[in-house]
Amino acid sequence: MTPFGPILHDHEKRLKMLEASRRDLEDQMVVMAAIERKHAATMEAWEEFLSERVQYELEEKKRDDEWKAHHELAMKEFDDELNGLIAWLDDLVKRNPKNGK
Repeated sequence: MTPFGPILHDHEKRLKMLEASRRDLEDQMVVMAAIERKHAATMEAWEEFLSERVQYELEEKKRDDEWKAHHELAMKEFDDELNGLIAWLDDLVKRNPKNGK
């Protein structure tokens, strides 16, 4: 068979195409691995962010509940003092002979 025969030339052409396809596939696999690493890092960062956000929300709710309890107690004390002042003032007006009655 001659070195320039049609069958040998076709076989060499197919081998070159196969080698080029293999190199393309290897390049694509390298790119896919890089994308996968980047995606994994992004997901890890996102999970960390969500974890921190959930922790922050829980702490914020705890602070809010503590403030509401403190505010409720302060309002109750204020209400008691105000009711006492109203009662004292009502008694003062009833005892005062100059109240116009």
